[in-house]
Amino acid sequence: HLGISDDQKHRQWCKSKNETKQALMKEEQEEMNGWFALWASQMISLVKPGGIVIIESISKPRCEVGDWGGVSKEWWAQAIREYEWDTQLGIDPASLDIIDFDPPTHYNGLQDRYNVKMTKRK
Repeated sequence: HLGISDDQKHRQWCKSKNETKQALMKEEQEEMNGWFALWASQMISLVKPGGIVIIESISKPRCEVGDWGGVSKEWWAQAIREYEWDTQLGIDPASLDIIDFDPPTHYNGLQDRYNVKMTKRK
């Protein structure tokens, strides 16, 4: 990310009307999307046909939650098409399931997260 580790400063950048700061935050999210795409692609490629891919405790984008950041729930459906997980890696787009994650401990670092479940075609 942009080297802004202070949550308060980061939140200011997310809410800023300054076009440069907004462009940098958008660039940061695009980098995060790319990282998640690579990571998920590698995990999907390890799963046998007919198997299930489960990715747990995913953070929402940094400007939404203020922690290290992740990707939006909506991003996954877009990623299946954009990164050709359906045609190249065999993911069934209809199998995508987004599951809210609320650990019983309510540990601060795990709040407001979700899990993703996808099935690979046989």
